[in-house]
Amino acid sequence: MMKESIARHTEKTILSWPFDGKAILWLADTNKYILAEEFTGKVIQLIAKRENIHSIIHFCTDEFNITSERAEAFVNEIQQLLNEYLQPEILPEKQLENKNSIQSNQSITASKRYYTIYGISFFVEYETEEIELLIHPKFEYLEVPMIPNPDHHFEVMKFNNEYSLWVDGELAGTWDRADIHFLSGKFSMQVLQKIYKQDEDDW
Repeated sequence: MMKESIARHTEKTILSWPFDGKAILWLADTNKYILAEEFTGKVIQLIAKRENIHSIIHFCTDEFNITSERAEAFVNEIQQLLNEYLQPEILPEKQLENKNSIQSNQSITASKRYYTIYGISFFVEYETEEIELLIHPKFEYLEVPMIPNPDHHFEVMKFNNEYSLWVDGELAGTWDRADIHFLSGKFSMQVLQKIYKQDEDDW
């Protein structure tokens, strides 16, 4: 079982995992993920635990060797970021033509991406630009050129107003447009499961 930490921000649970020298934080209520520098992750955890703001600022001044004014500005930025992530995600409406079936083997993809994480390769097919904009920016820095025989194959598709995620040929879930932010969270969780070789029930 991998090591994790849990914090609460106004009664909201945040889980944190180490990842490639950084920290992945999962905001359970909104099912959103934050990939942050390790130190920033620590500050988010302190804010989420509702630690005294002056204690957090003092912590930053000691760690960064900066003035209290700069530390306070940094903490305020993190608070604002956290508040934004705690809001439900609303995507802009886009009128994109779709003639595809929900069946994975019948999809016509708009974009194909390859990512490598901890030496594990992922081939991801995004059926629409809308879906790609939802997920790809979070993984863009991990993108690599085409890889023959990738370890895992993800397909993210849309049929009518229903979105689906397929992982290695198996359906991982479907969502309507109002719950599309859960698709993003499920995608990230599936990536973590493949990296750490754990099922979702084991977390």
